[in-house]
Amino acid sequence: MGMDDETAKATAKDTIAALSTLTPEQQDQLSQAIDKATSNKEIAQILQQAEAQAEENYKQGVKAEAIQAIDDAVKAKEMAIEKSDLTTEEKAALKGNVEAHADEAKATIWQH
Repeated sequence: MGMDDETAKATAKDTIAALSTLTPEQQDQLSQAIDKATSNKEIAQILQQAEAQAEENYKQGVKAEAIQAIDDAVKAKEMAIEKSDLTTEEKAALKGNVEAHADEAKATIWQH
């Protein structure tokens, strides 16, 4: 490999380091793969893999945040139900309804 290949490797590693949604372990693995690459084509393939993984990590992070927001809303709603003047049976029914809708929303999030 010539100097141009070494420059390509350095640039690729900088690109990988800039992908903030990659875990440190993923960045290390991809950087090691760059070190072992024997052609610019191989480097380009590793960069495509890195970008795809970063996008997937981002999506999973957004989904986890959405699930947490639903969980927080459920807790708030359940606290409001508990503080109400409803009967124990009415409270249980409402909480069940809240949980069912939350579970449905979570399932929809994970499907996409």
